[in-house]
Amino acid sequence: MFRLPLRSILLGCLSANTAMAQHTLVDTEAGDNPIEEVIVTDSEHDNFSEPTKLTEKLLKVPGAFGDPMQAIFSLPVIVQSDEEGGEPAVRSSGPKDNAFLVDYLPAGPIFHSLLGNSIFNEDLLHDFGLHAAGFGSQYGKATGAIFDITLRQPRIQPLSVTLDASLLQIGLLTEGAITENQAFYLSYRESLIHLFLDEEKDEEGLTVTSKPGAKDYQAKYFWQPDEQNILSFLLLGSEDKAKQEVSEGSEEALLDPGGVGKQSLDTRFDSQGLTWSYTEDGEGKTEWKAALGHIRDQQKSALGPNSLWI
Repeated sequence: MFRLPLRSILLGCLSANTAMAQHTLVDTEAGDNPIEEVIVTDSEHDNFSEPTKLTEKLLKVPGAFGDPMQAIFSLPVIVQSDEEGGEPAVRSSGPKDNAFLVDYLPAGPIFHSLLGNSIFNEDLLHDFGLHAAGFGSQYGKATGAIFDITLRQPRIQPLSVTLDASLLQIGLLTEGAITENQAFYLSYRESLIHLFLDEEKDEEGLTVTSKPGAKDYQAKYFWQPDEQNILSFLLLGSEDKAKQEVSEGSEEALLDPGGVGKQSLDTRFDSQGLTWSYTEDGEGKTEWKAALGHIRDQQKSALGPNSLWI
């Protein structure tokens, strides 16, 4: 397990209500008595430029600091594993048994290995879906859980720029309309953990030999030529890098003697996706969707003195 001297452990509890009931009084004459009609609707997916109600609750979980990955660890079937970055393990399965989807397309790990937080700007989330069990065959051979993430559509609005900064990271988000039916957004975030660590400084038997860093970005272009068709193009990626050296007298060495020596971590993925959806309103709602994507995933890590990559 790659552990830095500075780790942030975020805990929270989750409670959500996923349905909304709308009561309408209809003055329909059946004789002389009005009839009360109760209509139950689910409006979570009506506006794809805003987060769903469940996602809003997820982002407000106490102690999670607005991060959905930290919030879901409060669920009873999900725990942080002992592997790099504390990947989620669901229903006693391994972290490698999970599958990650973003906007209908496969994606790399949706969390940073250094701090365990998600790679998404929370303002861009529409739906942070989790299927812990009982999912269909369309998700492939995954036996753990399905993390099905949907990013919201860019808003048709004047161009805006938002700067977000904390002790852990700094981020920039720009969003705006191109025409009356086209819009985009671009988000970039970078961790500030390197400001709190000194190279070659021994802390509890751990020496940082290269300052760690985590980056992520999301960019989306949206075009709706008519009421039925929507075309969107998504860019998504993240990066984690760090190097440290573990001494024989450290707590890390006592837990795992094979980890004594140099440890390195270099993970990155970049993906591009084009999605077309068609919706026809009639008696029901029929939706057709097609997507084309490309992903480049790089996973490099080294542990112990006999590692080939350091």
